[in-house]
Amino acid sequence: MVTPNPGSFEQVVWPNPIRGISIDAAVFKLVRTSPTSFAEATKAAIAEAAKTVHHMNWFGVVRESGRIADEKVKEFQVTLKIGFKIER
Repeated sequence: MVTPNPGSFEQVVWPNPIRGISIDAAVFKLVRTSPTSFAEATKAAIAEAAKTVHHMNWFGVVRESGRIADEKVKEFQVTLKIGFKIER
């Protein structure tokens, strides 16, 4: 289960130019690792977040890093910002 740190939330308001309304949204950061690739770490992070966070509609990669052991890449890590619409 993903429980984002409340201090890591950002609330944003996006104007909708088509309808002329604003959409309240929030952004949180999430870190995930994979032994395979950055892409797999990203997919795993979003899949895990989807279990408890609804209305996600975008993500951005904040940071990519990894771990080396025995002169080989052992782990890929991504830090994502994920945006979602706030339910009312």
